Amino acid sequence: MGNPAGPGKRYCTSCGELIDRDSEYCTYCGAETKDREFPGERSGPATASDDRSFRDTRGETGATTARPADAGPVRDQSTERDYSAPRVGVEDRGEPPSTDSTLRTVGVAAGLGILGVLLLVVFSALSSLVLFAFQVPETATLAVATAVGQYLGFMGLGVRYLQRRGYTRADIQSYLGIRRPSIRELGLVLLGWLAIFVMVIVVSLVVQAFLPEPAQNEGASQFTEGATNPAVLAAGVAFMFVVVGPCEEFLYRGIVQNRLRERLSAAPAILIAAAVFASVHVVALSGGDPVAMATTVGILFVPALVLGAMYEYTGNLVVVSLLHGLHNSVILSVVFLGPSGGEAAAFVTTLLSTLPV
Repeated sequence: MGNPAGPGKRYCTSCGELIDRDSEYCTYCGAETKDREFPGERSGPATASDDRSFRDTRGETGATTARPADAGPVRDQSTERDYSAPRVGVEDRGEPPSTDSTLRTVGVAAGLGILGVLLLVVFSALSSLVLFAFQVPETATLAVATAVGQYLGFMGLGVRYLQRRGYTRADIQSYLGIRRPSIRELGLVLLGWLAIFVMVIVVSLVVQAFLPEPAQNEGASQFTEGATNPAVLAAGVAFMFVVVGPCEEFLYRGIVQNRLRERLSAAPAILIAAAVFASVHVVALSGGDPVAMATTVGILFVPALVLGAMYEYTGNLVVVSLLHGLHNSVILSVVFLGPSGGEAAAFVTTLLSTLPV
């Protein structure tokens, strides 16, 4: 009868398409063909002979390779962000959309944000007790305790959460978008800072004119009151880039906002993540006036929106970490070097409340 498939041809047992007899993988479905029996006639899709299911992953060249379905999430190997395709959580990585309800998604994301700041308080308090026992100066104690609390409470929680979801180290890096920024992304950091600073100045002026004086960030206030020389300011700036920016963005953009994006579109995810981020800062505010605290939370909502939008646009956690650190450093410098009396001092004091730290 001859070979119906033709010379050198045979039919794939997975999808039934005609392929070269010597092919190791089906060019249509990506199924592995090595050491398998192939029919001479088209028999339609069939289960792979080794009882494994396959799904194809296509690279930039369009080549298709086989990949076991249980081999973990597909990771984006490109080094440059496609700015025409905003980040959409795990759906960019080949995973199926989340089946959780909207309420559960929001609850989990908000819960992670709240739990992170509770762990921050616990770890910072424990570290402070140890440092006080060794009679470490107050400013150094504040810095070290805050660093321990942020790394363990924010980053530690985020890493543990993703590990429980089955993410490897490489998966976590891909999911969060941790990569070296391009020149364009560094330019976006500067543009983002300019947008935040202009918006913060406008909001600060509005607060001065129409709203009660905002509650102050206790940690930042202690730093500025205890700072007496430029070396302390330099240490504070380094602290913003090494500790505060990376740790806070890791949890509130990388974990909270990404978790929301698994179920929600960009706008509500950014708004909710910004609201969670601003609200948890009540633990760092001095004074018990609810109105003053609400004013500060409202002010903090502004830079949080820009940080969320920047993360959505670039999909790069390093970019928003740098932006966060830059904003904090500039405000800290203005407060440190600013005037000490009159209306200008009141304006600088209002700026202090905008530190997302």
